[in-house]
Amino acid sequence: MKIHLVSPSGQDDLQTILSDYTLTTSHDPWDAVWVCQTQPDCLVIFDASFDEATTTGVCAQIRATTPTPNLFVIVPDGDRAVIDRVLDAGAIDLMCRPIVSELLKRRIQWILRSLETQQLHDALSESEQRIRTIIDNASMILIAFNSDGIITFASGSAFEAAGRKPEEILGRSIFELKNKPLTSDAAYVIESGMPHNSTIEESGRFYEVWYRPIMHDNGTLREVIGVAADVTLQVQAEQNLEKSLNFYLTFFEDFPVPVWRSGRNAHLNYINQSWMEFTGKTLEEALNTGWLDDVHPDDRTEWREQFLYNFRRRQPLEFEYRMKRGDGQYRDIINIGHPFFEIDGKFGGYIGLIYDITERKQTESAMIELELERQRVRMLQEFISTVSHDLKTPLSGIVIYADLLRKTSSAEGRARYSKIVSEQAHTLQTLLDNMLTMSRLDEEITTLTFQMTNIQNVVQSCAEFYRVPIEEKGLQLEVSIENDLPHVMANAHELRRSIGNLLDNAIKYSSSGKIFVRAFFVNRHVIVEVQDTGDGIAEEDLPRIFDRFYRADRARTEIGTGLGLTIVKKIVEAHGGNIQVESELNKGTTIRLKFPTIGSLIGSKSF
Repeated sequence: MKIHLVSPSGQDDLQTILSDYTLTTSHDPWDAVWVCQTQPDCLVIFDASFDEATTTGVCAQIRATTPTPNLFVIVPDGDRAVIDRVLDAGAIDLMCRPIVSELLKRRIQWILRSLETQQLHDALSESEQRIRTIIDNASMILIAFNSDGIITFASGSAFEAAGRKPEEILGRSIFELKNKPLTSDAAYVIESGMPHNSTIEESGRFYEVWYRPIMHDNGTLREVIGVAADVTLQVQAEQNLEKSLNFYLTFFEDFPVPVWRSGRNAHLNYINQSWMEFTGKTLEEALNTGWLDDVHPDDRTEWREQFLYNFRRRQPLEFEYRMKRGDGQYRDIINIGHPFFEIDGKFGGYIGLIYDITERKQTESAMIELELERQRVRMLQEFISTVSHDLKTPLSGIVIYADLLRKTSSAEGRARYSKIVSEQAHTLQTLLDNMLTMSRLDEEITTLTFQMTNIQNVVQSCAEFYRVPIEEKGLQLEVSIENDLPHVMANAHELRRSIGNLLDNAIKYSSSGKIFVRAFFVNRHVIVEVQDTGDGIAEEDLPRIFDRFYRADRARTEIGTGLGLTIVKKIVEAHGGNIQVESELNKGTTIRLKFPTIGSLIGSKSF
């Protein structure tokens, strides 16, 4: 049985102790959840020396998704709270630090033996269920024999197939029977103790033969169950269908595009001449899984997973990827495949073809680039129009009041003009910051670093930071944040920027009333709301409020670039979330940010 160790980086003492086992390791605590969910034959050893929030999250996720996990936990000495969470998560056993090396090894050996015994019991139960099902079907030949090959049971159909009476079969060696379906590969199963199945031909009839070994608890062979079913009609039908398919496939030999066919096992069993000319490979090189070597390494995993996903669901597939041509050049192609079904309605595999779309994509790319360039020109024109007004206004104010400040000798006047110059400089700095932020996000949004973040603390700190400017404007701030909100994967700096932009807008467009900040958990997502009772947004402006440089206050009573909400939307979407707006003129605006929690990301990930 495999062992997977999950421990914090830098703590390798457990890895040293367990070096005698087949061991895989990782330092990501959430790997414990994934392995418990996907590898029931693996013992997970989880070192709970991570921070309390991480340990709590991991235990909660295991408890919610894995009823009986193969989980062994190393717990910090005396941490009763962690012990309770571990037991609640369904752990098999736990051990507190400091670790006694020999004691840990013996504990692991005992657990592995227990799990292996349970697996053997499960296999035995499965075998017994299969025997009961087979016995109910009298048309099948059923026979059982022990590790010495002595027959202990045979069905009526077995006596009939062998042409012997029960007393001539029971208690005799399986190898004395001349009936091929009953004796084929019996020696192999006895010697190997492994299940085995094959198709046997006997006197013009075809039989599908299955052998299922039943083991003692000590791992030795106790008995073998053999089943043989007459599948002559099925084999003949498959042979006829194969001949028909191969006949029709001759029409594709000179088809101008590559054509392929796969069998029920998802392996290619036919390609036409165009395929071989395109790839430069022979039939033998391309069949089975050899064709995957021609898929671009960056596209190979995604294409294989998509192919198998559709294959298992018997769905048509259409996938675009890069494929290597015979001259070594990668070409953009579309692979289109459809399932086909045999005469009796059974699934037979897929037939498909590929199209080389490299030239078409190059043309489309050129057209897209041209359109993007036009959009950039339009955005630049709009930007220049916006900046020419919004930068000019504070700059003019600074120049005028700096001149007045220089000329006046009055202390009161100097104080008033200094304040105005400072406010205009702050406005100018805000405009420039927004423009630089938008430019930076355009370039770096895909390279942001994310880590597990307590969003409760982020929202609380933003609300408290803005409390003073809110109250200075005569507004009231009400904060409502649920306790113990789940963590999110986030860039805390950008998260604060997005919430801060919303609060800036709420202050700017509210002359009286209240500003509400809320954070709560709904349906595996954390919701952050900023609501004001200010001017509101007209219905016709709502669809465009996230457009760059667009401002609903067309009269420009407030200075701005129209980038604030654009920045917020870009940040939120980079976090895998979305943004919603509800507003009504003269009644206020509510902006809602929705972020996925760590648990929801794990539940949807494909490992």
